[in-house]
Amino acid sequence: MHKKKIVSVVIPTYYEANRLPPTLVKLSNSLSDNEYFFNVIIVDDNSQDGTINIAKLAVSDIKCENVKFHFITNSKRQGKGQSIKIGFDFLSADYYIMYDADSSTPAKYILIGLGVFSDQGIDAVLGSRVVNTNSSLSRRILSLISLTLSHLIVFKSPVNDSQCGFKILSHKCYKKISDKLTIKSGMIDVEIIHLIHLSNLNIFYQSVDWLNDEDTRINMKLSLFNYLFDLFKIRRRHNGK
Repeated sequence: MHKKKIVSVVIPTYYEANRLPPTLVKLSNSLSDNEYFFNVIIVDDNSQDGTINIAKLAVSDIKCENVKFHFITNSKRQGKGQSIKIGFDFLSADYYIMYDADSSTPAKYILIGLGVFSDQGIDAVLGSRVVNTNSSLSRRILSLISLTLSHLIVFKSPVNDSQCGFKILSHKCYKKISDKLTIKSGMIDVEIIHLIHLSNLNIFYQSVDWLNDEDTRINMKLSLFNYLFDLFKIRRRHNGK
């Protein structure tokens, strides 16, 4: 009997008691009956809204032979980037997936993205968002500024979309960059892409639909300051200047 390939789907959370449970149900429905076994790993960054308990209750009645849920709670606030690394390091896998708690990238793209690896030489599949005019103006502006700054400060090769929360890394890819990941914030997306470039690994950009969640709140001034700080940190650590 053909052994199923193991996939870790890591979802970092912070105060996601309302948005996470529907996402977990969607994942179990979308990922059943295929050639993979999915470990869905929720890493909660010390939320105080009952995110983990509510999520556990939401999946308690789910019966899916090839999907297993795991729950990790950080003892103190670690940041999105560190939560992702904790999740990736929790279990060994053939593929490692970053996925948003609000399922802003529909779950169907997980199987679509995994299918890309059947082409020899692909090491990472990165989501590239189709422009959604329903997203807030502040989010679209921040995304554009972030991508522009990432190219000016860090990237040496063109990148379609640095901040899409949907990324799939092969086992080879993750193991090659894992020890070099240091960014604890949301800018781990940029660090991952930059390290893939530096490691001469091959990227496939998967166009994905992107569903905006109006519940997302953005402090543009604080976000831009933090983006700049982390971008220069990435450049200094990995470019030597």
